[in-house]
Amino acid sequence: MDLNKALVYNLNELQSGINELSDEEFQLKMEILSGASIGQHYRHLIEFLSCLKDSVINGEVNYDARRRDLDIENSRITALQKIDSIKQWVEINSENRPLILNVQYGYEETIETKLNTDLFRELAYNLEHCVHHMALIKIGFRQLNKQEKLSSHFGVASSTTRHHQSAKA
Repeated sequence: MDLNKALVYNLNELQSGINELSDEEFQLKMEILSGASIGQHYRHLIEFLSCLKDSVINGEVNYDARRRDLDIENSRITALQKIDSIKQWVEINSENRPLILNVQYGYEETIETKLNTDLFRELAYNLEHCVHHMALIKIGFRQLNKQEKLSSHFGVASSTTRHHQSAKA
């Protein structure tokens, strides 16, 4: 499975998860998620992917400066629409291109760094980032006693799945 297909697969899994929740469950802040909601985790990963999508035009990605859209965490419909838009973009972007990653480190003083990167590297980063947040989303589903509504691969890195399969063989 190539990178774009793997990312679209995970985005489809995310959409399936949204469809198993009510608006109230999507918005429910949970102590087990450090006071965040499942919707907030969706918003976070959607914003990162949207930031990359919008940044390809000017060639510089800055995830710290991404636009925060609270509508995504409060509306399952909005989250589904944003994921659809991202999937369409991912499916047509099969050519790599150079990018600059602008990052800021430090808490009291901002240390800005610009790094050379490329679209494929950032798609790979976002795929791993998605899997990480999907694992947290799965914890929220467990809290709601809905974990059986998710596929067994939801929030599990493909390398972990392959390792488990080879250990059984």
